[in-house]
Amino acid sequence: MGIDIKQDNIDQDYNENIPIRILVKDKELYKCCKQDTKRVYFILERLFKDKQDILLDFISQYENSKNQK
Repeated sequence: MGIDIKQDNIDQDYNENIPIRILVKDKELYKCCKQDTKRVYFILERLFKDKQDILLDFISQYENSKNQK
């Protein structure tokens, strides 16, 4: 199971300069995202392109922790 991301879609979205709001509870992470959106975009892009399995693991862990509460 993987995530199908096309480079054309990534380039198109990046070129359109669409703002994305990220809701975070951690103030330090929020400040980092707010101050350096290019860094955040790069990290997210690398997760989708190169580390799809890790992203799926994160989603699974989140779902498991959500179900335990």
